[in-house]
Order: sequence, then structure tokens, then C-alpha cells
Amino acid sequence: MFLFVPSRVRISLVSLVVLPLVCAGPLRSAERLSNSQQAANITTAPLATGPAAVNSDADAANSTSPDASATTGDSEMGHDGQLLTPNQAELGAKIRRTLALYEPKHLNARDNSCWEVMHGLIAFGPRTEIFRDGPGGTTVNAMGWLSWSGRCKGSPLIVLENNHPHGLYGVGLEGHDGQYLAMLAQWRVRPESPMHVGGKDFTVADLIDEEKLTCQSGTELTFKLIALAHYLPSDAEWTSRLGEKWNIPKLIKAEIESPINGATCGGSHRLLGIANAVKERAKRDEPINGQWARAAKYISDYQRYTLGSLQNADGSFSTEWFNYPADRPGDIDRKLQTTGHMLEFIVWSLPADQLRDPRVVKAVDFLSDTLLANPDRAWSVGPLGHALHSLMIYHERLYNEPALPAVSQTAAQPLKTKAESISAISPPEPKSDNGNLNISQLQGAAESPKQDKTADGRQPKDATAKEMADQSDGCTDSIPPVASRESSLRLALRDVISAISPQAVSSAPVALPADAPRSPTDAPFDRPGTANVGP
Repeated sequence: MFLFVPSRVRISLVSLVVLPLVCAGPLRSAERLSNSQQAANITTAPLATGPAAVNSDADAANSTSPDASATTGDSEMGHDGQLLTPNQAELGAKIRRTLALYEPKHLNARDNSCWEVMHGLIAFGPRTEIFRDGPGGTTVNAMGWLSWSGRCKGSPLIVLENNHPHGLYGVGLEGHDGQYLAMLAQWRVRPESPMHVGGKDFTVADLIDEEKLTCQSGTELTFKLIALAHYLPSDAEWTSRLGEKWNIPKLIKAEIESPINGATCGGSHRLLGIANAVKERAKRDEPINGQWARAAKYISDYQRYTLGSLQNADGSFSTEWFNYPADRPGDIDRKLQTTGHMLEFIVWSLPADQLRDPRVVKAVDFLSDTLLANPDRAWSVGPLGHALHSLMIYHERLYNEPALPAVSQTAAQPLKTKAESISAISPPEPKSDNGNLNISQLQGAAESPKQDKTADGRQPKDATAKEMADQSDGCTDSIPPVASRESSLRLALRDVISAISPQAVSSAPVALPADAPRSPTDAPFDRPGTANVGP
């Protein structure tokens, strides 16, 4: 039995057989050879282009691999058919150096969690490998490992539940419902790709069915929208296990009417999900009407707001996400965290003819310079993965030259990562007058009064809710535990909502500091989809 990967690589999983993945379209990265060639039958495939952007017919129609484009076309030409300027060509070379520097740095299944491995593979997709037994030694394909019930830090990501493959939610597992399927969708893994869970054979299509069945109103639907908008027809309709009727427009409406400020990772994933729904619709040459038209305007507003109001002088984006313009000079971890996520949304969603915008170029240049200047820094896995993913998307949408060589020129090596803090392993629950807060409310805790920083600019040891929110809102592996529930069990919102009062569930919008610059009048504030976006 084989698990098909878009890169058509075969890598042995312990004593299991070789598992290639099948991609629904051209790959976004070239395949490289595993260090464990003696135990694997490996083939390589040429790379292909990045995802189509919102309202970008050229990108949607592009199905040529960069390898082929570079050979048959002019490497001095961009994907948009325009000549690259010397500065643009130099930036492309810098991006390729950055990606080539980090791609051989591997996580490992012994010390890193499933959550970390997911964020390792978001950057490089099907070609991503991890060390199987600890730092160094035998490598395995990361997607194949997770899809075939491989354990990371002792736990599998996918288990058997209701006779379906089911992503576990908790610390070190999925941080959001549908997160793993959303990552497969962004790398266009085909629904017929096999999985092996609980001793039974399944396909990605079974995981798609499970994510449809577990849709629930009032919960975060961001990652389900990313996945289901890609895998399902635009007119698909289904009924959840709770008896709710669902379709893609309902998912879009629910996400638009949910706040950006205070959402996970500053709302960047929510914006990418809404943008992706429009992209998938446009790619199929279907009319942008109804909720899709509403979403298109919503995304256009946020693109304009981000590029027009939230960029710092060095090219980074606001260290307070989409809340308001802000900078933390010298805090490169925070700047990588917010800029990587926000740029990922921007380069995924912008039309192709706007990728050369000097503001976009400046942000890409900032990330590339930051990562190149700190090759041995122990970055947090989540922010690093999304930052690299943004560079990969940008390069493969603008340049004809492959983003990565077909075979890595550097031997695999362990990736240095930040050591998990006590709060990351078993984070304390912030308290409120209404009882314990759950993960959905952790972002709202940012409204708590700030504490003065110490002389060296760091937060005091007695961490405030603001500090906890900073740590958790950027894909940090932290999910508050729920009493009497093990982290390996699914900690869905529906499981704990009855224990929380309505007052605790609702939270006021995050207040802007009195001296904070305001958004332009034509840009969205917290919830543009509810009042200012039609129809």
C-alpha cells in the first residue's frame, strides 16, 4: 500500500512500505533526495508554480513547472510576462538562498510534536523530511509520516474516530479544527491519496468527509474553509453530525462575520481562508457573486489597509498584527512572527500584477534579510514555517526559476528551535471574573492591563495575559488544558462551552492606545464584513 505525495518520492516509514503522495496539480517545490537512500526507492519530479491569487486569471491558468519555464522561456522574465528588473532578479536570488539555507534543516519525530512537524512542512510541502528517530540519521517524508499514523513525540496526529480518520486537537497536535487538511489543500494533495489510520486504509477524501461532518456554528471555521473551498465544488451542500446544513457560502459568511482582531495569529489565517475561497471560485471560471463578492471586497480592503497603513520603515509589518501600526525595534522574533504571517496572506491573495508593488518587495526583502542574517538562531517553529512559506509563494508566483534545486546541495541537519517553555508544554489558564478562559478567549485576554517592562525591555516574570496572548497568537504550540481532559483528546469548543458563562464567551473589541495611528477611512477596522461589505 502506498501513500502518494505530489513529489512522487518514496521513503520508507520504519518497517512500513514506501509511501508516495499524489498531487492534484503541479508541485510548488522541487523534490530532493533523502539521506536514507539505501532504504528508499526515490525518484524526482520537476517543480511547478505557486497558488493562483484572488482575481488573477494568469496565475489560475498557469500550470507550467518552473523547471520547464526556466528551460523553455526566459529566466529574466517573470511569470507575468514582464522583464525582471536587476533589483527584482537580485531579490529572487536572495529568496532562493534563504530557502536553500533552511530547507535541509529538519525536525525529528522523537523530540518534535505533530504540531511542529505540520508547521515544518507548510513551508516546503511534499518534499519536507524529518529525522525518524531523533536528530540525525534516517529521514522520512513528513506528510507520509503524519498521514500513515507515524508518531511525533509519542503521539499520532490522525486517529480513528467514528470510523473516519480524525485529527486530534490539543497541545502538540492540531491547534485548530481542520488544520492538517488545510495544509494538504494548500499543497494540492489529491483526495485519492491514501492514508492508514487505526490499522485501516483510508484516503484524504475520508478526512475531507470528517471535516464536513464536524462543522459547527459558533466555532472557528478558518481551516475548514481553506480545505473545503479547495476540495469541494462551489455548490456542495452537506449536513454535519449535529444536523446543521452547510455549504461554502455559509462558511464564508461565518468567517467574514467573525473578528480579525483577536483571532488566531492576528487573523492572518482567517484572511487567507476567505481569500482562498475567492481564488478557488475564480480558478473555476465561476461568477464572483453573493458571498464570494462580499469576500472579494473584504480581502481587497484588508490588502489596502495592510500595505497602506501597517508597514514599518524597515519593511516589516505591524508587531500588533492588524490591530494598528506598531513596531518593536530589535525584537526580530516578534517581527518575523507578524510579518511572516501577514505577508503570507498578502502574497497568497494579491493579483499577479501587484506582486511587484514596492511595499510587497520591501516586506519580502525584510524577511529574506532577517533569515539570512540569523541562520543559527533558534526560531519558533510556527513563525519560521509561515515566513518561509510566504517566501516560497512569492517566488513561485513571480519567478520562472525554480525556488529550490531538484536535489538539495546541503546535507540534512537538525533544525535549532526554541526550547519549549513550561507554559508551552502545559500552559496555565488565565483567570477572569467569569471563570477559566478557553483557547478561543485567550486572544481576548490581551485587553488586560499591561505590566511595565524590566530595564532590559523584557516582560516581568509574572507574565500578564498580554504576554500569554503574544506567545499563543503566532502559531506557538500552546493550548490551555481543560480540566479532566488529556491533551491527547480532542478539546473542541463544544466540549467545554457548557462550562463557560455567556459573559465569558463574549469579549469586547481590543481597545487601541490613545496615541495609536488610526486606519485610513477606506480601510477596515475590526469587522468590515458585518456592516461595510455588501451585498
